[in-house]
Amino acid sequence: MDEQTFRTGRYPDGSLIKPEVHTGRVRIPNRRDCDTLDFDWRGQRWTVSVYRDDDGEPREIFLTPALKGAKPESDIHAAANLAAILVSTLLQYGERLADLTQRLTAGGWGTGADDQPLILAAMNKALEKDGEND
Repeated sequence: MDEQTFRTGRYPDGSLIKPEVHTGRVRIPNRRDCDTLDFDWRGQRWTVSVYRDDDGEPREIFLTPALKGAKPESDIHAAANLAAILVSTLLQYGERLADLTQRLTAGGWGTGADDQPLILAAMNKALEKDGEND
């Protein structure tokens, strides 16, 4: 790659070097339907809610304890909420849930629901709904 191409971000014919890169956030509707799925993680029942865009791509996830009486102010619930916000932000900037999950799993985390972080177990559950993680 020559210096001109590097500085401008364009090939000599004018095309972008990486046209597949998505740089803007996908705005999602204020009111939206979600798939709601329950799963077990380390002996506790959790619910992951997944909003999908018109193409079926997940763009937002929510993670909450599924049990009545669960303390929403607990540290694990707060950590789950923060992790879901971070994942949702990445999804809205064009990352794919399947790609994120694959990269996190490749980082050495286990593949079973009980030997991986809660957010990764929730992401895998959301992918089961897609049929992407079979």
